[in-house]
Amino acid sequence: MSRIIDTRFLRSRYYSVLLILGLMAVASLVYTNHLLGQIERTHRAAVTVKQEQLTVETVVKRSFALLGAPGVIERNVQSMRLRQAVERLSESRAATRATHVQGGNSALWAGLGETLQQLHDYSDLVVGAATEFEAEGGRDAAKVDRLLNIADAYLTPGYEEVMRTLDRALGGQIARMRLSATAMVGAILGVLVLLLFVVFRPMEREILSTQTDLETARRSAEEAERNARDAADQLAESIEALSDGFIMLDADARLVMCNSRFRETYARAAHALVPGTPFADILKQGLENGQWDVPRKDWGIWIERRMEVLRKGAGELVQQLGDGHWVVVRDRRTPSGHYVGIRTDITQLKQREEELKAMTAALRTAKERAEAADLAKSEFLANMSHEIRTPMNGVLGMTELLLNTELDDRQRSYLEIISKSGSALLTIINDILDFSKIDAGKLELDPISFDMRLAVEDVVTLVSSRAKEKNLEAIVRYAPDLPDMLIGDAGRVRQVITNLVGNAVKFTEEGHVLVDVDGKIVDGTAKLRVSVVDTGIGIPRDKLGAVFEKFEQADTSSTRRYTGTGLGLTISKRIVEAMGGQIGVSSQLGKGSTFWFTVDLPVDAEAKAVPKIVPDLRGLRVLIVDDIDVNRQILIEQVASWGMRPVAVSSGPDGIAELHAAKEAGDPYRVAILDYQMPEMDGRELALAIKDDPEISGTLLMMLTSVGQRGDARRFREIGVAGYLLKPARSAMLLDTIAAIVRDDIVGDQRLVTQHSLREEAAHMARTEETPSAPPVRRTVLIAEDNEVNRLVVEQMLFGQDFDLLFAETGAQAVVAFEKHRPEIVLMDVSMPEMDGYEATARLRAFEDENGLERTPVVGLTAHAMKGDRERCIEAGMDDYLTKPVKQDELIAMLRHWLFGEEAPLRASA
Repeated sequence: MSRIIDTRFLRSRYYSVLLILGLMAVASLVYTNHLLGQIERTHRAAVTVKQEQLTVETVVKRSFALLGAPGVIERNVQSMRLRQAVERLSESRAATRATHVQGGNSALWAGLGETLQQLHDYSDLVVGAATEFEAEGGRDAAKVDRLLNIADAYLTPGYEEVMRTLDRALGGQIARMRLSATAMVGAILGVLVLLLFVVFRPMEREILSTQTDLETARRSAEEAERNARDAADQLAESIEALSDGFIMLDADARLVMCNSRFRETYARAAHALVPGTPFADILKQGLENGQWDVPRKDWGIWIERRMEVLRKGAGELVQQLGDGHWVVVRDRRTPSGHYVGIRTDITQLKQREEELKAMTAALRTAKERAEAADLAKSEFLANMSHEIRTPMNGVLGMTELLLNTELDDRQRSYLEIISKSGSALLTIINDILDFSKIDAGKLELDPISFDMRLAVEDVVTLVSSRAKEKNLEAIVRYAPDLPDMLIGDAGRVRQVITNLVGNAVKFTEEGHVLVDVDGKIVDGTAKLRVSVVDTGIGIPRDKLGAVFEKFEQADTSSTRRYTGTGLGLTISKRIVEAMGGQIGVSSQLGKGSTFWFTVDLPVDAEAKAVPKIVPDLRGLRVLIVDDIDVNRQILIEQVASWGMRPVAVSSGPDGIAELHAAKEAGDPYRVAILDYQMPEMDGRELALAIKDDPEISGTLLMMLTSVGQRGDARRFREIGVAGYLLKPARSAMLLDTIAAIVRDDIVGDQRLVTQHSLREEAAHMARTEETPSAPPVRRTVLIAEDNEVNRLVVEQMLFGQDFDLLFAETGAQAVVAFEKHRPEIVLMDVSMPEMDGYEATARLRAFEDENGLERTPVVGLTAHAMKGDRERCIEAGMDDYLTKPVKQDELIAMLRHWLFGEEAPLRASA
């Protein structure tokens, strides 16, 4: 029983001890926590006191830095740094006071109150002295000395006393905590010791390391301050190095800083550029010193507008300063509310702008003068055209009439020389006028639907007479797969081909001139390449680049054989380029040249397709005998496109051998196309040989010759030739001739088929299809012409035609004759005295309108051939026009077109 009691007692004592120890431990923890709070607040107070002391040192350093700043930028920066240090000192002082108020142990802080208050008073002195120093511009060294004396005399001893008091208080607190813990826990010394080592020992180490931390913080703050100062210095140097003026204003639009470039730009307001000066005052000072040229009565409005632009924070404007300089002003507002501005000097740019305006005005004046000169040139050319063409009309017209009369050989020779010389002179005139129109940029294209194949053949036919005179072959190749009907300016296309072919014939003494038209169809457009190949003298390589230049020829010597203006190729180049194409040349000296041009022409989809394959000639065997390879290739291509089976050989003996071989093979040739001019055995000898050979004499023979002579038809008929055509033979004519000789052979007709017989046959068929009509009625033609020679020319050209002629020498006489006789057509000269043709035509139209009469055709006769002459004729009320010198066939065709509705005459583009 006693053991149980003892055990319980001991156990209760044990638990009691444990409870007491626990209570003591809890009390110790609570007390220790309270003590830790006191120690932590003591640490914060020590840190804030140290920070306040460091800030005082910073204020003193900033004051010295501001006092010694050399430049405006440096003074602005140091002034800003001093204000920041003063602000931090005020913040540090407030933090120290707050820590003092919040101190937990009044006994600990009671002795520090007076010392801390003294420290705060000293800080107030420092703040006041620094603020006063900075506000007065930072130039008074006495105030900096006073600030230093305050810090040396009062602040440092006070700080040392406070720190020693804190250290003593902290040490006494820790000692009392240990004594209390030892007396309180007694028996649980080990636990308290453990608590001391576990809890208070690290805390003691933390307290002991506080001084080290404060020193480290001070060094870090000084390093950060140096870095900030270096960054500020770099920024200041960068701003100072700007080529543009720079200004910074605070949120209240007061000057913070500006660089030297800004001061140079606004030199007349430089004295007002002091940090802290309101921007509006700077503007006013500048106005007073003539920085900006603004009337005094408008200063207030001007400043307000300028401040409004600044407040928008994104403005940009151009100013002219009082010294004549121009400046672009750009202001921006920063996120912190400050303003930064850039001033760019654009005086040189403005000067160049003024120079450019002056240059533009000069160019405009020069352009107007050039246009006036161009107009004068055009008028001069028009007048010269009229003055030259008027007598040329008489010369060429009378020459043409005389050539149609009975003449002996000597007279005809003289007249032919006159005609050729006049035509050559007219060609030169036309070239010069045409070039003047193109050179003045007045070339206009008139696209219409036309037969490209026929146009090429027409051109070659026109120049073939010149080729025959030189015993040249004029050859045309038109790719079979190309369509005939295209859309373009037919006159200009003919003009280019005529120039190139005429040029080739001029410079070729022997051989041939080939016009090759090739290309392809892409999306309804014919992409053509027209080549004119000759076997002439060729062009030296160093002259190729100049052949398309105006007034240039490959041979420019005074003894050159080939005459001309040198404008034909230039005009061709301009026309081709106007049509969107290209033109070029390749040549070998002594072997010939190839002039080519490309042009894209839309295919006329609405044109009726003409079938190229003739059903009754399909499969017909045709032998071609020609010594020129190009001719053979072209004929093979044409004949094959019509469904026939051609074979070509290069000589008469080869032709005879081929005919025999085909006969023996059971597939004889039905038609043989023979070239007349061939070496060794010409076409006549070959034809005789074929007809004398019984095995091949049934072959139908067609003769192609480049030289037509009187009696050819009779001689060819005598040797058994069935068809005869002059080169270059049109494609359609060649096909019609083959078909005609095959048809005549079938029906037993022994006639000779020629182009004349084909035309007569076509005309006869057309007449038989027409209904009989009454004999033609004579028509009255009124001719208004002031030149006596020209009146005589027209009269003789129309002699023997179904026309009655009336003449008027002036426009006024023409109006009277028209009202009296009412002619069926009027030939109206444009240039006449008293009343010109334009006014006379207007009078005729007015007379018709007043009397309700039908419109009478009026055809203008003009020696003008410049751009706009045709349009002026039409605008004056005329229906058509002819350019002098007038040709007889063109004049008759024009009259028959307007009086009888016949096909209009074909003329080159004006």
